[in-house]
Amino acid sequence: MTKLKGPKFVQYFQPVIDALRDLGSSAKPREVYAWIAERHGVPQEEIEGTTKGGQSKFENKVGWARFYLAKAGLIDTEQRGVWVLTEKGRRANLSHDEAYSLFRTIHDGFQRDEGEPGETVTEKAVDEADTSTPDEKAYLNQDAIQEELVRILRDITVAAPSAVFF
Repeated sequence: MTKLKGPKFVQYFQPVIDALRDLGSSAKPREVYAWIAERHGVPQEEIEGTTKGGQSKFENKVGWARFYLAKAGLIDTEQRGVWVLTEKGRRANLSHDEAYSLFRTIHDGFQRDEGEPGETVTEKAVDEADTSTPDEKAYLNQDAIQEELVRILRDITVAAPSAVFF
């Protein structure tokens, strides 16, 4: 068996596109996961295995694929909870090498935009990152975050009632 280049989630770039294409160009994440699992022989241990955060390893990889496809303009993410192929995505048919190249281009752009001078993030670190996918991460514990923000704001008001903010 040949080891493919790049993080393991790169292998899901084209299956995500194929799933969306087959599902009418848009679908909920669960529909995409089911479509891929049924048609691509995803090992049961990957579907049942979880990250340290409790997310399915399979869903985590597909979520990262979606993230990179969205950054490449192949998937539109304007509507929360629905993945939609763009016109560019409808035409896409990525080989693994093309998917890897797309990953490298976007990933290297993040390093230039967000990294410290001289800082590099290896592909292995990206692949082994045990984090929620970016789309889902933003919505985890949203109620708790809002409650904490209200508490902080109240504390500021109580602690400095005569303070003037400019």
